[in-house]
Amino acid sequence: FIAALHPKQRAFVEDPAKRKCVKAGRRGGKSEGDAAIGILLEQQHPGEIIPLIAITAGHSKRIFCRPIDRLNKAHNLGLTYNAQLGIYTAENGAQLWLTGADTTREVEKLRGPRYAGAIIDEPGSMPPDLLNYLIDDILDPALMDLDGPLVLSGSPGMVPVGPWYVRTTGDGGVQWPTHSWDCRDNPYVKGAEYLERKLRDNNWSETHPTYVREYLGQWVHDDSAIIY
Repeated sequence: FIAALHPKQRAFVEDPAKRKCVKAGRRGGKSEGDAAIGILLEQQHPGEIIPLIAITAGHSKRIFCRPIDRLNKAHNLGLTYNAQLGIYTAENGAQLWLTGADTTREVEKLRGPRYAGAIIDEPGSMPPDLLNYLIDDILDPALMDLDGPLVLSGSPGMVPVGPWYVRTTGDGGVQWPTHSWDCRDNPYVKGAEYLERKLRDNNWSETHPTYVREYLGQWVHDDSAIIY
C-alpha cells in the first residue's frame, strides 16, 4: 500500500524521523499519507494504539475513515471498524484511534496509555497553548516506551505564528523535518488544470495569499487575515 502512494507521499511515510511534519496544499493527499503511516505503525506494533487526532472526534472520522477504508479494501489489510468508538483494529490487535482534541478535557483523554505513534491533523486550527500542551505534556511522554513517531499534518494557518509555524519553518524555534507538496503532485486529481482555472476565475495572481496558502501549501503574510 505504500508503493501505491505518489512519490512525495511515499518519501514522507518512509522518513524515519521521530518528529516530522507534512505541510501541503488542499487535495494534495495529506490524509492518505497520514493513513498509510497509521496502518504501517499498526503492522509494526501488534496490540498497540496509534491515535489520529483532529479538532474533534467527528472531524477525525470524516478526515480519516475514507482513506483508511480505501487502503483497507484495495490491499486486503483486514482492518475492522467500530464506528461508535472510532477505532480500526488490525488482525494483530493494534488499533487506530480516531479522536479529537479541541479542549483541555478532550486532550486529557489521551493521557495514560502508551502509543506506538501519533498523528495530529491540521494543528494550525488548534489554539497554540492547547497544541503545545498536547504535544509536550500528553503525547511526548506517551511515545517514550516505544519511541514512536509524532506527525503534524496540515495546511499553513491564516497567520504565520505559533507552534505549527515554528515546527515547519524553524522561525523562533526548532524545525522538524518537513515535507511539502500540492495538488499537482497528486495523480488522482487534475491539480494543474484546476489551479489554472482557479487563478483565471478569481482574477488572482500566483502571489495571492489565499492561493499561496490554501493551494500551494506555503506560509504567507496576509494582511486581510488580521481580522481573525
